Amino acid sequence: MNRSPSRRPTESELILGAREGDEEALRTLLETHLPRVRRVAWRMLGSADDADDCMQEVSIRFHRSLPTFRHDASVGTWCYRSALNWCYDRLRRRSRRGPHSGLDAIDLLPDHGPSPFDHAVARDRREVVEALVRELPRSWQEVVALRYAAGLGIAEIAEVLDCPQGTVASRLYRSIDRVGRALERLGLTEAAPCTTSAAARPRATP
Repeated sequence: MNRSPSRRPTESELILGAREGDEEALRTLLETHLPRVRRVAWRMLGSADDADDCMQEVSIRFHRSLPTFRHDASVGTWCYRSALNWCYDRLRRRSRRGPHSGLDAIDLLPDHGPSPFDHAVARDRREVVEALVRELPRSWQEVVALRYAAGLGIAEIAEVLDCPQGTVASRLYRSIDRVGRALERLGLTEAAPCTTSAAARPRATP
């Protein structure tokens, strides 16, 4: 693929180059997204080995999909969807053997003010947060993982999950609110409002 030395190639150009056998283009695409794919898998599965396996499988699947991959498609969206599907397959296999470990404790990215999660981490109650997040509905867990492990915004998560942005916001708010209330009941954090005010609560249902 011919590239101008004065600018970085766009993702569409990298996809076209990778389809034509440009190994550098393929490596650039994967290096851009695979580290965050691994973080999502780690949060969904709570296992470094499984996260590594997921990252490798997503890489293999993407390489195989290149002949039919649209150059205007989002590689990130495709990778996260593929990763979540792989994680769910792994969780189903775990469930046949017994309870799975679920999400690890969440290391929150900086946000607009502290949330109940932040208080828990500050108090070194990671195991409690881990257990509480495991109790969330699966559809809420994936939103939490994409937001705090991959660092995606609401619109990006909505694209990955193919659902309205209001639904994503609702699931994220309810996840934070439920864990925060549970921590307060356990006396593990000071009473603190969720980062989403009551007036701004999403109205969409999951």
